[in-house]
Amino acid sequence: DKMQQISQTARGKKMLSKLDEESLKKLDAEQIAAKESEELQRERKELQSKLKSQEKKIDYFERAKRMEEIPLFEKYLAEKQVKDKEFWEAQEQQRIETAITERKDAVAQQERLKRMYEDRDVFLEALKKERASLYVEKLKKFEVALAEERKRLLAHRCEMRRQERRRQWLREKEEERMRKEEEIRRAKEEEERAIAEALRKEREAEEDKRRIQYEKQRAKEEEAERRIQEERERLAREVAAENREKGGDKDRDQWRRGDRGERSE
Repeated sequence: DKMQQISQTARGKKMLSKLDEESLKKLDAEQIAAKESEELQRERKELQSKLKSQEKKIDYFERAKRMEEIPLFEKYLAEKQVKDKEFWEAQEQQRIETAITERKDAVAQQERLKRMYEDRDVFLEALKKERASLYVEKLKKFEVALAEERKRLLAHRCEMRRQERRRQWLREKEEERMRKEEEIRRAKEEEERAIAEALRKEREAEEDKRRIQYEKQRAKEEEAERRIQEERERLAREVAAENREKGGDKDRDQWRRGDRGERSE
């Protein structure tokens, strides 16, 4: 009840809004009332601090004025302090009166609520009975709907499993097809590599054969050229020897003819 009274006041609402749900669970009504009092004291101190701070600002500002204006500002400051004090006292009185009024309203509201408790209990009891019958009826409908939903879910799961088995079968068939295609591709590549290797070896053998034939032919040609060259050299030697022999006979003939002439003389 005390917690409800606190929540009826504006200051109580403000103080409760600063607390989270966990903090409210840990605090009782007396502790919350104490916090409300602490909040009131804090606000009062803040107001006094603001007034003092304002007085300091005004005092600092006044010292910066010309010396001849100091009496006027002192008078203004004194009057302002009086007015500020009167304003604060009026505000404080208004706050106290408002708090008292809110407290009275909260108490009156609580009394009205207490008078309504009996009617509330009667109403709640009737509502419970009505809701109990409605609950039974709704429970039956819910159980029927639940059974239908279970059937639907079971049929859905069966269909999903069937589709999953079909997808799995299709995946396996596709994997098998791809595996066979891969085996065929690899076998074909291996066959092509074997054919290419055989052709390469055949070309190499053919090239070796042609190279050997060429080398043999070249050797024969070189041998023929060597023999021709030797024959040429032999013939050249024979011709040279024959020429030398003919030259000797000619010299002998000339000598003979000369010897004969000398004799005839």
